[in-house]
Amino acid sequence: MAITCLLISARQSMACQASFTYVIDTATRSVTFTSTSTGTNPYVQWRFIDEWVYGNTYTRQFNPGYHYVCLYLTSSTDTSCHSTVCDSIFIPGSVPCHASISYPINNGTKPGIYFFAGYPSTGANLVYDWTFSGGTEAWPLSSPALKNRYLDAGIYTVCLTVTNILDSTCHDDTCVTVVVDTPYCYANYTFIADTSLVSPVYYFHPFNTDSGNTYLWTFTNVATGIVDSSTAKSPTKIITNNTAYVMVCLTITNSIKGCTET
Repeated sequence: MAITCLLISARQSMACQASFTYVIDTATRSVTFTSTSTGTNPYVQWRFIDEWVYGNTYTRQFNPGYHYVCLYLTSSTDTSCHSTVCDSIFIPGSVPCHASISYPINNGTKPGIYFFAGYPSTGANLVYDWTFSGGTEAWPLSSPALKNRYLDAGIYTVCLTVTNILDSTCHDDTCVTVVVDTPYCYANYTFIADTSLVSPVYYFHPFNTDSGNTYLWTFTNVATGIVDSSTAKSPTKIITNNTAYVMVCLTITNSIKGCTET
């Protein structure tokens, strides 16, 4: 099926008038533009969002959706000729969805942390849905880009599904394989403070409690430089002076994985 339209410029000089017709081939999504401009020795320039084209006739393909096109008309012999006509054309159909994942082989930060991006994916009105076969911290799974943390060496699968939120029939998925060579001890922690007491009590707990872990906590009084330490998994620390600043560090060593992290 073909769609034919005629556009005439409302912005024109007395010497010339820009106008054009276009024919849309809906089967191939190709459009043929033809200048019907008037004037002496017309010089025609077509302007698309991604290119300039010269000549009276031009044919190109478009993705489904709206596309902006302008015809700029001048004359090689009449300097008073300046005329322009612009419009949006609509190509029927749906934009195909294509899922694609980009991620660095070597994350370049800490071992075990990988960043994943679905930005190479193509399509309109996309929503993202990630699936990870292992690891932690992959959140939110609807984000176009996110990170995941792998504590153990191994081979993992990461999958992404993209869907046009306005057209549920347009969806695509893809998967990549991530090879993690270096195990990661992940020395991070949380704490709860009981400040109702004269000397506040702090309860510390590591996120990583894997088998084979040993823990070394250090509590450094910034004012005095005095360092206290503990090898308990979840130590309790009393701050005798509630105005003191204490720097808390946790080092985890895993004898099974052969890793250390502070």
